Amino acid sequence: MYEDNEILVIDKPYKLLTVATNKNEELTAYRLASDYIKTQNSKNRIFVVHRLDRIRLAF
Repeated sequence: MYEDNEILVIDKPYKLLTVATNKNEELTAYRLASDYIKTQNSKNRIFVVHRLDRIRLAF
């Protein structure tokens, strides 16, 4: 994890979804990070900039 005043970077655990797939999916990286960042200031918001949920090969 890396955090400064402008950015929060996380390395999420395997199989933890980045964002919810439906309304019943509450345990996600987005939700956990959002809850964490709001402990510092309730008006703080996060945005997913990049997500890698599966292994990708680049050539």
